[in-house]
Amino acid sequence: MKIISPAFCHYKWIIYALTVMFPLSVTGQSKDSVVFYMQQYNYEKAVHLIEEGGEDLADPMLLYLKGNALKSLNDFQGAAACFEKILAEDSLNVKLIADLAECYKSLNAFGKAQALYKKAMVLEPANRYLVQQLAGTYYLDDNFPEAAGFYSLAITGDTVYYLARQLARCFDNMDSTGPAIRYYHKALLLNPYDEASVSRLATLYINKKEYAGAIAVTDSFLRIGSSGSKIPRLSGYAHFLNEDYALSAERFKFCLQQNDTSVFVHKFLGYSLFKLEQYGEAKDFLEKAFLLDTLNADLCYTLGLSCDLSYYKKQAIEYLHMTIGLVTPSSSFMSRIYQDLAVSYTGFYKYPEALEMYLKAFDLTPGDTLLLYRIASHYDNWMKDYNMALQYYRKFMDTRPKERKDLSTINMNGAIVVSYYDFVERRMKEIREEMFWKEGQPSPSSESSGNNHKEKPQ
Repeated sequence: MKIISPAFCHYKWIIYALTVMFPLSVTGQSKDSVVFYMQQYNYEKAVHLIEEGGEDLADPMLLYLKGNALKSLNDFQGAAACFEKILAEDSLNVKLIADLAECYKSLNAFGKAQALYKKAMVLEPANRYLVQQLAGTYYLDDNFPEAAGFYSLAITGDTVYYLARQLARCFDNMDSTGPAIRYYHKALLLNPYDEASVSRLATLYINKKEYAGAIAVTDSFLRIGSSGSKIPRLSGYAHFLNEDYALSAERFKFCLQQNDTSVFVHKFLGYSLFKLEQYGEAKDFLEKAFLLDTLNADLCYTLGLSCDLSYYKKQAIEYLHMTIGLVTPSSSFMSRIYQDLAVSYTGFYKYPEALEMYLKAFDLTPGDTLLLYRIASHYDNWMKDYNMALQYYRKFMDTRPKERKDLSTINMNGAIVVSYYDFVERRMKEIREEMFWKEGQPSPSSESSGNNHKEKPQ
């Protein structure tokens, strides 16, 4: 039995196609050679043979071969010139019209391409290939409504992956989130390995704060054994936003195993561990992220807190001071940073520096009732300045609401829960008694008990 090679079949198909397109052409030996080089993808040789072999360039077959060879070499202007010459004599040839339109599309001459595809569609209105190509020119021209219209026409009755994906992208670019999500899902049903569509679909869900949707689509992609570089990262981020910090930490650690050492991965792994109260480990990853993103105030702040809540009090002070230099925040946020600095200084046994931070915080937020208590407590417990402690305790007691609804409480030794006001009232009495016996200060009964109540500042 005689075996016919695929290459031979391809060669015969080219000859057949050209014969159908140009029935009056005479296929000589030189034309066969040109077709042979075309079939071998040796387009330069084919063009050289046509131009240098003394052939008649008025021959439509040779012009068509030359045009296709130039198009394959990305010389779209040269190819278009060849096709234009043939169409001048054969203006109703749909194949030539489409080839010329493709050249203009590649040259970003979208208006010319669209006009040619529409001309071809008049000749063959049921040709879905022409509809898709026309849609593609509108898509490349950023005319997404027109592109969506023609893609929808092409997709009628036969949903294929490419068309579903293109429709999703059109609606995505038009900010039509609902249809975009719907068509991304259709595309992924037909091709679940499309990482770009998974990534964009998850991002749309995240932007809508529908974190469960983002988790479902990314985790489904990971379950089929695909681990594109962006998907584990997006999955981790979605789990983090969904407050599942254990899973987000797991995903970001997997990213590191896949050699994704981006700032994003280190930062959100650190954030996840911080939320899990694994402050020492969080500090390590946040520090690596901050080395690559030294202007990120939130990152610097969380790093400072991680240091303070683990064993790195001195570094906590450095990073929290650095945070102040990085931001121009609201007074309340600055006050919060100063208070955290005060806690760090206290943990580092630098009580005067801690007091300075508390007082700076109070300058920014003088209406912070609990801050009055913290300042008084610092004077009391760490500075041993009982006069100043009493002064701030009194200011704190002056904020006690008349109706005595004490919302803030202190857990005493893990058992008894009392309000801050009740605790301070008792502590003021203890301080006065100690001062009376040690320093001859006025007796407790001669001092105000802090019952001059005012409305609690907000």
